[in-house]
Amino acid sequence: MLLAPRRVARRGGPQGQSTLPGARRARHRLEAIDSLIALALALSGHLVSGLVPGGAPFGLAGDAAHTAAILTVLAISAPLALAVTGAYRADPRGRGGALVLSGRLLVAGALSCWVTFWSCQAAGWRPHLEGLAVASVVLPLGWLARRGPWAGTARERVAVVGSGRVLNRLVDLARRHPERRFEMLGYFDDGPVLDGGAVPWLGTLGSLPTALKGGGIDRVIIAFSRRSDQETLEVLRLCDDHRVSVDVVPRLFELMGWEPRVHHLGGLTLLNVSGTAPAPRHHLAKRLFDCVAALLIACVLSPVVVLLVVVILVTGGTPILYRQERVGLRGRRFRMIKFRTMVPGADDADAPLIHRHSNGGGTIGEAVALIKAVKDERVTRVGRILRATSLDELPQLANVLMGHMSLVGPRPLRPFEADTLEGWQRRRLEVRPGITGLWQVTGRSEVLWDERMELDYTYARHWSIGRDLSILLRTVAAVLTRRGAR
Repeated sequence: MLLAPRRVARRGGPQGQSTLPGARRARHRLEAIDSLIALALALSGHLVSGLVPGGAPFGLAGDAAHTAAILTVLAISAPLALAVTGAYRADPRGRGGALVLSGRLLVAGALSCWVTFWSCQAAGWRPHLEGLAVASVVLPLGWLARRGPWAGTARERVAVVGSGRVLNRLVDLARRHPERRFEMLGYFDDGPVLDGGAVPWLGTLGSLPTALKGGGIDRVIIAFSRRSDQETLEVLRLCDDHRVSVDVVPRLFELMGWEPRVHHLGGLTLLNVSGTAPAPRHHLAKRLFDCVAALLIACVLSPVVVLLVVVILVTGGTPILYRQERVGLRGRRFRMIKFRTMVPGADDADAPLIHRHSNGGGTIGEAVALIKAVKDERVTRVGRILRATSLDELPQLANVLMGHMSLVGPRPLRPFEADTLEGWQRRRLEVRPGITGLWQVTGRSEVLWDERMELDYTYARHWSIGRDLSILLRTVAAVLTRRGAR
């Protein structure tokens, strides 16, 4: 259980404890950095302006004592202005977050400079109005460079209310998406559970108030707890009292898609989770987009393709291409083409594993993982590079042009995998398989079979040309960072 504020159980179990710096301490560090930025910018401007003949100090005037006093006022007013404008609460990572943060920083810069000006006027000092006006623009730029989405923000300490499958999913996603900078502290629930071992048990729900008072939690995520809805509602209100951010994992989250539509009935908020039903013209537009984009990509990357053909031929001989039977739109089979990345005959090891699965030897997820592990041992040195950079997928542009595949969609399954699809999982066969898709940009090789099926189902229910473009852009980022690549 949670025994004291600012202390949580070690990862090894609920008994051990280790001290973590609280959110308030992290906030104080950020405020100190903001003050130093304001001080450094004002001081550097002051020194530079002194080098200009006849120039007035940057926001300052008078003797050294007045200069030091005005700098001190500016350094103190800066974090206060940021707090008042809500800049410390702005998240630059969400949609439009960077724009919101920039606006708040501009307001904070102006407010800080005006507070400095009028405070100095009241004290009889002589601040330079024009210089402070320039500072009101320069200061936000310095703050933005420190805390923008490109600079990386402080890690958020996250506690989960609930346990089980959703808890493990949250922990796994936080690990696979380090850009969110979530530090998963552990979970609160009625008691420790066997499937909650990914993070430690922090105590029952009754322990949460003590943890919130200690200031060691920045965000609480409400998952599926065994407590009643009324008790969960009390947790939400308690987090509000301590100004802790709260996220709620909605029931039926598997059906939500990317942007569930929100509407209201009186004061009750409703989420519409209906799947989209694209019209025939949308399917035609997707096909035209695939053909045009595939041709352009093939033309641009044709020198790379020629180079790869030569490298594979020199290092491993023939065959250069690898063909495998896959299942596509409405269950039709086709031959998928890739650059060969394994030694010849590597598929021969699949037969006994597939036979074992067909005779009840484990789940399909276990069979796929085992086949992949066996094949990984047969990957060539050049093949590892091709797989890590996804360059082995380039010949599939021919599959796109022939109509077997799309640029974006669920990955095509092997026949023995498709034979295991049941019920809602077969929805993925209603769209053409793709070179890239949701599971590739979510985690590539790190995504397990069950989650992959859920992602494919989500894509099949909610696809659109705009979302395809978004996935293509995220694919470029995933390939460049090699996230989840093997």
